[in-house]
Amino acid sequence: MTETSAVGLQLQQLAQGQSDLHALFAEAPDLFCRLDADANCLELCPHWTQLTGWPTQTLQGKGWLSCLKPEETENIFQMLHRAAAQAEPTEPVEYQFRKQDGSWQTFSIRSRFHQGSCWLHCRVVSDCLTQGSQQNLQQYAQTLDGILSSSSDYIYCFDPHYRLRYVSLSGASILGYTCYEMVNKTGQELGLPGAIAARLNQQIAAVLTSRCSATYQERWLTIKGVRNFEYAVSPIHNDSNQVEAVVINARDITDSKRSERILKNLAAGTATRLGKDFFPAFVYHLTQTLDIRYAIVAQLQSDRQLKLVAAYPASEQALSPYWDITGTPCERVLKQGQYHCLEQVQQQFPQASSLGVLKAESYYGITLVDSQGQPVGLLCVLDDKPFPYSERIEQVISILQLGPELS
Repeated sequence: MTETSAVGLQLQQLAQGQSDLHALFAEAPDLFCRLDADANCLELCPHWTQLTGWPTQTLQGKGWLSCLKPEETENIFQMLHRAAAQAEPTEPVEYQFRKQDGSWQTFSIRSRFHQGSCWLHCRVVSDCLTQGSQQNLQQYAQTLDGILSSSSDYIYCFDPHYRLRYVSLSGASILGYTCYEMVNKTGQELGLPGAIAARLNQQIAAVLTSRCSATYQERWLTIKGVRNFEYAVSPIHNDSNQVEAVVINARDITDSKRSERILKNLAAGTATRLGKDFFPAFVYHLTQTLDIRYAIVAQLQSDRQLKLVAAYPASEQALSPYWDITGTPCERVLKQGQYHCLEQVQQQFPQASSLGVLKAESYYGITLVDSQGQPVGLLCVLDDKPFPYSERIEQVISILQLGPELS
């Protein structure tokens, strides 16, 4: 006997009273319920409560209809009409059913009408999928994740009950989760602090109500520490133009925030300094703002020689008024425009004895150019620990345009 004919026989036995209703309910892995011609639920098996979390009294009458998506309610009535007009069970149709926890469960529903009642046989879709269908869905998911992985943004999709429907691979990993661990959970269930979770829910609710996108900024704890994010919350409309979810497109703006703060601090520290006082003030405030050990500004005297303009600390004995760049990281800077050594800079440049005296571990340097684009010197910073912030320094230098001041 095929699965379809077995289901039909079960429905027929139920409809004709030839089967013990409660015995069948207890043994069957699927869900059954009995409706009248107006789609009122008259009776349902206990599996409904176990699977959906709703108490029986909530689902009786028209209660179960309220758990369907509004646009699918009319489809239920059409199915009842088809069942009433034919002797065999209807073809299976998929419906979304809202569980008590706010998540959605997809059911495949067949119906059979007999003596004023319609019997529904419901099966969880995940149990009905063929292996081929599961593979196709997995391929679609992998394709989508592949597309999103090329973006620097993090994608999160929430339903109207503030539960995640979808999260991109990068969006999950930055928070220290897998996608599976995050889906169907609220922000609070994912461990967000209460105030942040509440604000996130308010932002989602505002977009659901206004049907318009909005942009926010927030600080989130990630596997990289506390980071600043800017994110757009946008509505997703269904075929009936109803907002059924919101998508959050988040971007890490921590580095740009730091660059802004660096510029503000440097501007505040050097605003009143002119002429020869500018560079000593600049290198001092640069070390304080970036929390690094040394900062040096040097002027190009010839192809192979630099002249010290300013340094912090100024009393460092390893710094000569003039030095030859051969075999030093400064030579690499002037040749390439910039150079960054995250760690072990002494091993990289064994000829540069001053690096050992300074106990330097990391180095970053950038060429300073005049208004014609010609090199006139360099700025470098050194630290006794690994220093990874080359991009931020480059942004600061390019904005401040120190080259014309040096020339």
